[in-house]
Amino acid sequence: MQLPNRALSEGKEKYSEGLGQLNRGCCLEAVDALSRAAELLKDDADIWAHLGVAFVGIDQSLKARACFERSLALSPGRPLIWNNLGVLLLHAGETEGAHHAFQRALA
Repeated sequence: MQLPNRALSEGKEKYSEGLGQLNRGCCLEAVDALSRAAELLKDDADIWAHLGVAFVGIDQSLKARACFERSLALSPGRPLIWNNLGVLLLHAGETEGAHHAFQRALA
């Protein structure tokens, strides 16, 4: 299904806004913008990956993990996202899962 031009445009605009906020270290604002972008552009792996990074920045590990996993479900060949997931799992004490994620990052 193709999005109406308005939704596509808003999604891209919110993604750009979210990246800007993330680059400035404003993670809470980035979460707001990137969440809206993800609502509009549900199948964009980059949006989900960046939303995960923003959630890490506000100490929301479970939400970050869900975002990284969604990004990888959409585009599994993403070493940086596998690495991000591995770091998150390692910090959560899930060493086996972290090991698997790091192996995928290096594949």
